[in-house]
Amino acid sequence: MKDFHSSKISATDLKSYWQEETLNLSKAIYNDLAFAPRQKFPILQKAVEDLQETGAEAEVSGSGPTVFGAFNSVKDRNSAFERLVKLGYPKKNIYKATAG
Repeated sequence: MKDFHSSKISATDLKSYWQEETLNLSKAIYNDLAFAPRQKFPILQKAVEDLQETGAEAEVSGSGPTVFGAFNSVKDRNSAFERLVKLGYPKKNIYKATAG
């Protein structure tokens, strides 16, 4: 994996990297702090698992309470959105973003 810890990375370089690499997001998405809120608030663990079941790489952001998922395509993201709504997650609590 290319090291992007420099503060002088252009958006073009980053976009090119993501397009050229088949990145295993499960290695890139790791949070040292996730275990504590997941353990204390089982709903966070459930949300991560529900996102993973839709095909996302998912994790708790920071020390919670936000859970996010990364998808391979907008189509996958939209399908996951519909599935999460069917599972009972309120639409107003799901934010859909697109990188790039």
